[in-house]
Amino acid sequence: ASEPLLDLLDDLVAGLEQTAVLILCPARPELLDRRPSWGTGRLASSSLTLAPLSPQHAATLLRALLDTDVVPAHVAGAILEPAEGNPFFVEEMLAMLVERGSLEEREGGWSATDRLATAAVPDSIHGVIAARIDLLDAAERDALRRCSVMGRIFWPSAVGIDDDVLAGLGRRGLVFEQAEASFSGRREFAFKHALTHDVAYATLPRVERRDLHRAVAEWISDSVPDRQAETTEVIAYHFEQALHYGERDEELQRRSFDALLAAGDAAVRRGAYASAEGLLGRALEIAPTKPAQARALLLAARVDIATRRYERALARLDETVRTADRTGDANLRADALGWKGRVSWLQGNWRE
Repeated sequence: ASEPLLDLLDDLVAGLEQTAVLILCPARPELLDRRPSWGTGRLASSSLTLAPLSPQHAATLLRALLDTDVVPAHVAGAILEPAEGNPFFVEEMLAMLVERGSLEEREGGWSATDRLATAAVPDSIHGVIAARIDLLDAAERDALRRCSVMGRIFWPSAVGIDDDVLAGLGRRGLVFEQAEASFSGRREFAFKHALTHDVAYATLPRVERRDLHRAVAEWISDSVPDRQAETTEVIAYHFEQALHYGERDEELQRRSFDALLAAGDAAVRRGAYASAEGLLGRALEIAPTKPAQARALLLAARVDIATRRYERALARLDETVRTADRTGDANLRADALGWKGRVSWLQGNWRE
């Protein structure tokens, strides 16, 4: 989940007193690296850590996946032992062995082929997923890799991929098509699991990441120009990633800055100040010129004012005025002085 979505959930939970609402938030342990206090500190909340499946429950899962009451011991061992109770590992390992031809369905039951004894078995879930991706034909593998640049949810046409190629991967359980698409007239897909996306994205070299992120940002800008309020942050992310993975490119730097500034402005307008602060902070880091930096400073000062950090707001507004004086930008100077007057008024009322 993105930081704004986590903030939204926090705010939502705070306003749900005396209501019969259950909010369930499954997450990988990495969430606690970003939000150590997630799910704590509220009277009506609790956190549950899921332990690995027991050997008996893992065997039950395997039988259910194979739709059979009996699984030969050597077949079960080849799958369950490396999985160590991880249900996703069980599912992916089983799919890999079937796709390799190590397991075959015969006369209503599953049997191992000679390949099971000779095949190398990955010892991690990432290795299993990578092995499954390697088993795809070249066109399918390239499609999965290119689409991974968009995240877990994606639109194949954004990176020049035929929708039907991805639809075919749905039969392998790697992706699935969404019932409703975010953009009208565009087919939308999602990786079945976040780890599948992570492994696919990891195969992209830096140069390809740069080109694909830039292509996605431009595609979204061109495809839905009437929905900029919804897409500014996504566009900013992809331009920023393109800049991160490429060599210095003045045009890309300018477009990244403009996208971050637009996303920051949209966040300020909807009162998402934590998100706005992050976006504008990154805009300030890559501002291509002093006047551009001053525009970002003015917006960042407005975030400071809204969050009552008046001293930092004044420092940023003073810097904006100095830049406006040097560049002769009368409108920028007037805006900054107007906000300085507002800060003075707010400080006086706050002290009282």
